[in-house]
Amino acid sequence: MAAEIPVRAVPGLRGTDADRKRDGARSSLVWDVLAEVIAARAAQTGRAALDIVDVGAGTGGFAVNMASIGHRVTVVDPSPDALAAARWRAAERGVTLTEVQGEASDLPDLVGEPDTDGGGADLVICHNVLEYVDSPAAALAAVAPVLPPGGPFSVVGANT
Repeated sequence: MAAEIPVRAVPGLRGTDADRKRDGARSSLVWDVLAEVIAARAAQTGRAALDIVDVGAGTGGFAVNMASIGHRVTVVDPSPDALAAARWRAAERGVTLTEVQGEASDLPDLVGEPDTDGGGADLVICHNVLEYVDSPAAALAAVAPVLPPGGPFSVVGANT
């Protein structure tokens, strides 16, 4: 039997119970759409394992899920603590992530471009990042060079 713990009963946890349910539902919906995009991209490339870059990966929630279904995932985040948490989460699931500490605006220098040896990505995700970077325009502009023409890019931002 599962019990829901009210947010107000957990020190330091913000938001209402309704907010937490909505956030969980939103994450589930985002994952469902992302899974369809990944499947379509895999079919398009003819490869089961894609090279995926998660910009601003934080603690690796989406990255670990993608790695657990067989994709090669690079997590990019400016925070060494976030990268350590992603590494821990990946180890718990028995998967490997490639970690790169850096800013979204430096993405081409951090992960390379498709024309370089082993560089670039089949898919880039950037979820809940743009509201935290100094220049959202620079972060968005940095994504295009790491994708092949027409490569998918998943962006999710907070309601502001």
